[in-house]
Amino acid sequence: MKRRVQVARALMVKPRVAVLDEPTAGLDVIQAREIRDIAKKYSVELGATVLVSSHNMLEVEELCGRVAMIHEGVIVKEGYVSDLLQEFGARNLEEVFLRVIRGGAR
Repeated sequence: MKRRVQVARALMVKPRVAVLDEPTAGLDVIQAREIRDIAKKYSVELGATVLVSSHNMLEVEELCGRVAMIHEGVIVKEGYVSDLLQEFGARNLEEVFLRVIRGGAR
């Protein structure tokens, strides 16, 4: 409940740019889905930018159009999700990230 209140509080003032740090950490599947849906709806309806920081690459893939992957404090790859998946022939962003940090970058 605390995490949901934090997200609601961040968005209720309708910022043009919202920063969500691990927005679904510690939530069950249903609550996590609700938070992701709220973030996507907020972005679309208000035309706002929602910056998501997360270790969950599958969640990032679902929420974000453009990503920057950071490893050991350095941006190691950035781009549109669809372009990165295509570039690496990957099924998901987690695979892309692992290939990038293990030296399989193209």
